[in-house]
Amino acid sequence: MFEVYLTVRKLGFALAVTYLALPGPAQSNNLKVLYGFDGIGPTGPLVTDNHGRFYGTTQVGGANGAGSVFSLYKNRKSHKWTEKSLYSFCSVAFCADGYIPGGTVSVDSSGIIYGTTYAGGTRGCGYNGDGCGVVYKLTPDGTETVLHAFTNGSDGSSPYAPPIADGSGNLYGTTALGGGTGCGGLGCGIVYEISANGHESVLHAFTGGDDGSNPYFGVLTFDDSGNVVGTTILGGENDEGTVFKVSPSGTESIMYSFDPTDSGHNPEYGLISDAAGNFYGATPDGGVNGAGVVFSLSPNGSQTVLYSFSGGSDGASPSSALVFDAQGNLYGTTLSGGIGCAKYLPGGCGTVFKLSPQGRKTTLHTFHARRDGKHPSGVIINSSGSLLGTTPVGGSGGGGTAYEITP
Repeated sequence: MFEVYLTVRKLGFALAVTYLALPGPAQSNNLKVLYGFDGIGPTGPLVTDNHGRFYGTTQVGGANGAGSVFSLYKNRKSHKWTEKSLYSFCSVAFCADGYIPGGTVSVDSSGIIYGTTYAGGTRGCGYNGDGCGVVYKLTPDGTETVLHAFTNGSDGSSPYAPPIADGSGNLYGTTALGGGTGCGGLGCGIVYEISANGHESVLHAFTGGDDGSNPYFGVLTFDDSGNVVGTTILGGENDEGTVFKVSPSGTESIMYSFDPTDSGHNPEYGLISDAAGNFYGATPDGGVNGAGVVFSLSPNGSQTVLYSFSGGSDGASPSSALVFDAQGNLYGTTLSGGIGCAKYLPGGCGTVFKLSPQGRKTTLHTFHARRDGKHPSGVIINSSGSLLGTTPVGGSGGGGTAYEITP
């Protein structure tokens, strides 16, 4: 079932529900294209380190056509944005270093980059024998080390989201498949820990039942008690996905099970939290109009829909985790919708949106394909309060863009 769901998404690119918002006016001409990729574009949002450098991944391309990790920076002399390839995968025999990286990476306080590939690693593993994926780390100078190569056994298979690090150097992440024989024999995915000394252990193996199944692009986050919190796109009481948490000792509990109502369902991405312990996220499906929602989840598991997309000019199918600014506004992107390229793509090329603490939603930008990219994949906020994001396709070179928006 997960493979069917994944294929569809790639081709189409006690509940208290309250609707708090109506669309605000759209704004335009506030986007600046920083860099146009030529041929091969980024497949997820950028991340930044403590020095203001930005990093991302491409799932194809690179020196060997198997994907790459790149940095993006502003040249001090020319003041132009420049892309630098840090690492190209499949650079060793049988792609033992990984093949096809996940959507993005994470960076720790010392500047070490962590990520995953959902193929490569152990030879003979996977559908075509090209490996079941790896967790890797990359130093700022581009030296890669494989921390774990998955085998499709109890250790899982096909990681999409990068791991996150705790204060002791332990890493926590998920795989979308493996971990058992459920979910049609493919396995329903796991939550793993890789200790500072490199040992991988399974904290929880999903069964496809009420505990959820198939965590996807969602990066884990920590709650105030040191539990990791994440989402699964399937499983739960209604097989529409879950928000789960797993303790350091491996005890899993479900915070919320989605259902096929107006509350949204099948969450693909991770969550963020505020100082009060509330979580915020988005679903690409469901809602009043079936075009996805932005939601909040209280510490006791009560869900509130903050905004339900119409699928029109306000956007459709939220396509990333959300981010906060200092004033408590939420920002995110939608994969489609908007009016920017309706002439060429009736579903729209996507939007960047803002949601105020009072629930007022504003479309900050609608994409126009060749002019500025299409199908955006998330934003981050830089030190000056501007939004930085990427699109995987479109732009003048056709390979996507990196852009900046001043809200």
